[in-house]
Amino acid sequence: MKTQVLLPTDEAVAYAAQVLREGGLVGMPTETVYGLAANALDEEAVRGIFAAKGRPADNPLIVHVNSIEEAEKLCIISDASRVLMQHFCPGPLTVIMPRRSCVPDVVTAGLDTVAIRIPSHPVARSLIAQSGLPIAAPSANTSGKPSPTTAQHVYHDLDGKLPVILDGGECDVGLESTVITMAGDMPTVLRPGGITPEMLLTVLPEVRVADSVLRPLKQGEKALSPGMMYKHYAPGGMLTMVKGEQSNVQRCCLRLYDEAKADGKSVRILAFEEHLDAYKSAEVLSIGRLSEPETVSHKLFAILRQMDDEGVDVLYSEILPAEGLGLAIMNRLSRAAGFRTIDADVTDPFLDVSGLTDGEITLSLDRTAPGMPEKNWLPAYHFAICDMHGVRMGKCDLRIGHNDMVYFGGNIGYELLEEYRGHHYAAKACRLLFQLAKKHGMDYVIITCAPDNLPSRKTLEGLGGKFLEITDLPADSDMRERGMTEVCIFQFDLF
Repeated sequence: MKTQVLLPTDEAVAYAAQVLREGGLVGMPTETVYGLAANALDEEAVRGIFAAKGRPADNPLIVHVNSIEEAEKLCIISDASRVLMQHFCPGPLTVIMPRRSCVPDVVTAGLDTVAIRIPSHPVARSLIAQSGLPIAAPSANTSGKPSPTTAQHVYHDLDGKLPVILDGGECDVGLESTVITMAGDMPTVLRPGGITPEMLLTVLPEVRVADSVLRPLKQGEKALSPGMMYKHYAPGGMLTMVKGEQSNVQRCCLRLYDEAKADGKSVRILAFEEHLDAYKSAEVLSIGRLSEPETVSHKLFAILRQMDDEGVDVLYSEILPAEGLGLAIMNRLSRAAGFRTIDADVTDPFLDVSGLTDGEITLSLDRTAPGMPEKNWLPAYHFAICDMHGVRMGKCDLRIGHNDMVYFGGNIGYELLEEYRGHHYAAKACRLLFQLAKKHGMDYVIITCAPDNLPSRKTLEGLGGKFLEITDLPADSDMRERGMTEVCIFQFDLF
């Protein structure tokens, strides 16, 4: 299939509308990002979106219409939802409401709600009007990659997968719409965007921000909105966020930059305009002004795509406070980084661990291992489990913090020599490690074991662990090299 990029003349929009009516796909400009449009009421057309993007079918889509009256044909609009839409629409706001039966399951990922948006971009509105259709349209990019803010970005990802892209110029906002669900007990922001929680509170008496906005979805947790998947908006290179006091952030970024360069990597630092002078010795790009977060939202995805075009291997980025528009920026940046973060204020994360004993066993420090963000490794303690005479009975370790690897591999690991098993020494070692984890401010720890390892499961149950699930290991997990295919996951709340 040949993909045409057309300026949005009357003839081009009419042609694109015909493509939609015939079940095809169209690259559509909006004020947020470019969308991959299809007839929302045509199941086969919508399935074409998933095929073109390589998008998981368990991720719901947003349906675009031109008015509240058109939305009412697709969903049940409460009084509060109507007030919200009257105030912020047309614009970068998506409202989740109970669906009507005419909306196919493939659009909603089987949920009993549908996400509705009324765009303000004139080309999008013209396309909806001329097609006479509600339009399902996620971002027009390869799934998981940075969202497209120009027609050229769409062409780069989807050339040959759709007949036409309407070139409406560069997107004004640069981040996807705010998504708020009005289908629960309290209005809840599931994906932050250009309409901030503070703005929503001028219309609604209460608004909650979902805690999943700045954390990965837990295993088995359902994505209630687009943009909630663990790794999303990601560049090809390894992106790591660096937080802390600004002078420490600058020193840390430059040190990491030098180390990556010494390893032969292509590396960039992403910094705010106000801080560029501090990075004169490195290759640095401005991601906008810290004092004007709208400049960051406008160019963030374009910068990440530029890094792909330049073949950059490693990126280190400054961050901004997660408030106002900064919440939306940090949501996108966190998912683009797979939540990899370095705290520049912590030069040595390890504590004094002398005296880790319960009177029957002692944990003797063998070594510490610094974190390696590029491999998703967390800082870790490695101990020998000894009796009170110093006789080594086994070993254990504690990884500080949480990420996707720890969910499957656990914060705590242990192994006892065979002659010392059956005396609850593993449980005693875990309790001592719980104390250490609490000193690091950890609210909970994860411990995993093979589902058929009944002694370990009994130990974890005896420790009071909350069983979460038995789940398959990721295809790239190094635990598979040891013959494991699934793990049993327990969570231990420390406070």
